[in-house]
Amino acid sequence: MNNLKKRFFWGLIFLAGIVLLHIFLNGNLMNLLQVQQHRESLQAFIQNRYLFSVFLYLLIFICATVLSVPITVLLTVAAGYFFGVWTGLIYANIGATTGAIISFLLFRYFLGDFVQNRYPDRLKAFNREIEVHGPNYLLTMQILPFTPTLLINIFAGVSQIRLWTFVWTTSLGILPGSLIYTLSGRHLSQIGSLKELISFRSALLLVLLAILMLVPIFFKWWNGRRG
Repeated sequence: MNNLKKRFFWGLIFLAGIVLLHIFLNGNLMNLLQVQQHRESLQAFIQNRYLFSVFLYLLIFICATVLSVPITVLLTVAAGYFFGVWTGLIYANIGATTGAIISFLLFRYFLGDFVQNRYPDRLKAFNREIEVHGPNYLLTMQILPFTPTLLINIFAGVSQIRLWTFVWTTSLGILPGSLIYTLSGRHLSQIGSLKELISFRSALLLVLLAILMLVPIFFKWWNGRRG
């Protein structure tokens, strides 16, 4: 087994591990009710050990993102309550972006090179499209509130998207949704379910913003068709 195949094998093991982690946890995660019940003690801990609390928060957020553990929305809401809307937004963005970068690099190392070397001819058109419009596609996927982060990281990792392009599109693309969640964090004690945080109007706004990212691609396609 050559080096690329070994890396691909371990990449599949990593993906299988994420799936098994989700099955094993089976919802036994930190939840909204627990945060609401312990918010006073958590707030006191943060006030007494602020820097350590920020470090711990970022570490948890990064690990949750890398392992695709579905608590990042809760962590973002909590940041709005415990750290304040704008400071919490910055911390959540750093945690999410850093975790996404690590995930991207893992998939690039374990899967990306293998896929690109295995199917070079079939991926020529795909790679050309990504080279030109990759940032638009990534921004669209990041802005949409229902796109799984894991799929975005896999897509970017197996493509030839540059690391810096992935970094800035991730950081910028998650800002609108993260802002909605940190703003919601101001009313942490009144939230009944995380699902109610994205209203129909907010979801529609995010979808329209995501579609806006595809407008340049549409116009280029339209002009090419007319020409």
